Amino acid sequence: MPNESPDQLWVEPVGGIILARIRGVATADLIQECHQRIGVLQRDTGCQQVMYDALEFERPPIEIVLVTPKKKES
Repeated sequence: MPNESPDQLWVEPVGGIILARIRGVATADLIQECHQRIGVLQRDTGCQQVMYDALEFERPPIEIVLVTPKKKES
C-alpha cells in the first residue's frame, strides 16, 4: 500500500549510507514501505549501511513492532 502521507517517510542515499526518516506515528504499512524502499536502494546502489532518523518518530504499539520484517542474510 502506498504511503498515504508522503511527508512521513523519506528514504534516500546520502554520501555512503542510506538515510531513512520516519515522522509521526508509524503504521505497519509505513514500516513495510520503508523497508521496501531501503531494499531497492541497497540493490541499486550496493550500499548496505542504513541510518534511521527517528527524531520525530512516535513509538508504535508492540503489534506494529512484531510485524517488522527481519533483514535477510546475504
